[in-house]
Amino acid sequence: MTKIKSDFQRRFDGGIRSGHGVNDSSVLHHFESGAEDFDPALLWYIDIAMDGPSLPDESGTARQWLVRHSRQIERELRKAAEHLPIGVDADDLRPFEAKRSVNADTTGVNVVSGIRGQSEGELTENLKVTPRQWQSNLNAMESLIRA
Repeated sequence: MTKIKSDFQRRFDGGIRSGHGVNDSSVLHHFESGAEDFDPALLWYIDIAMDGPSLPDESGTARQWLVRHSRQIERELRKAAEHLPIGVDADDLRPFEAKRSVNADTTGVNVVSGIRGQSEGELTENLKVTPRQWQSNLNAMESLIRA
């Protein structure tokens, strides 16, 4: 069964890293550097893990699949944001997980977000921004696989 994982990270220095992997191998990547002093510590992250028998197992076809299913993925991210109106309990060290399904071809989607030291509602806002940027983010990614 093929697994596709997408991740988005914001660092303390303002940098934003995003990537997609297929079967535990990174295949697409994009990084926007921050304007502040170098600090790679993560402020927040969102991981989306999908698995299913009909998911593609190559870089190019995985990107195409993600583009074709963008609306469903964006919808599931918005649902996760709605579930967190103000954020997570700061005393609970476990990340937030929401089991989601893109379509009948996937056995499940997990949206995992980990935040520490953010203000009330900031996690929810990050989950709302990610779906709005999903398509442009996919288009900006560079392949890590060279022919």
